Amino acid sequence: MVDTGLRCVYGPAAAPPYTNGPYIWSNAPGASYPKSTIPYIDFNFYSSDLTNPCRQGGVRIKVERTSSYALSASDGNPDIALKVYALNSATNVSDGRVRAVDLQGRSNGNCVAVYAVESNSRISSGATCTDMIGIHHRCEIYGTVSTNLVGVDIEMSNEGAAATNSYGLRIRNTDASTSNAIGSAIYISNAGGNTGFSYLFDAGGSDACATAVLKLYDDGTVCNDTASTGSFANAAGFITVVVGSATRYIHLSSAKPT
Repeated sequence: MVDTGLRCVYGPAAAPPYTNGPYIWSNAPGASYPKSTIPYIDFNFYSSDLTNPCRQGGVRIKVERTSSYALSASDGNPDIALKVYALNSATNVSDGRVRAVDLQGRSNGNCVAVYAVESNSRISSGATCTDMIGIHHRCEIYGTVSTNLVGVDIEMSNEGAAATNSYGLRIRNTDASTSNAIGSAIYISNAGGNTGFSYLFDAGGSDACATAVLKLYDDGTVCNDTASTGSFANAAGFITVVVGSATRYIHLSSAKPT
């Protein structure tokens, strides 16, 4: 294995290797910066090509384990390209907030799309993997949270014209294959000796539904909006649910209760 150190490999400033890493940039407690709107390290780039957007990013980080260095043993940790800590060790008298990452995608002019985050988990054809998770987020509390404990907070604020389609959360199966159905769009579980969740859905005491609680597709099998005969003679349709391992049906009526 050869250590090459920090170097520039492209452009007029290309240079041979410098001192081998690791490299540490650090200030001392009590230093003047960073503070307020002044960061410690600031990168500012302009994308100026008229036909080729900066699709590789202003800063690109790559960590690669080549085929020559296959793990023979592991402590259970992954190879990580970027690790960020925001740590508070002070007992703040007034206020005090910690945020590990702050991202914004913004447009002041016309464009076709604005994304704050685009992420991808991918397994190449022929490779195998035990688990794939797009995003894993864990809230751990060993002290006290007095007011709000929220795993994921999605805040929508559309003060312009109504969009053709709008969702607080959109889950899609875009697989072109017809043989691989995703098990569940939303899966809920609890582990250990806890009591799980008080409510599956909670509107928070507000009138959050302007039209209906659910909007389901009428496929004639799982959800059927056609009048039935036999045991469903008085029903205008049904919704299929599974309770435990038993399949059950919620009868639908065309008359609104009074």
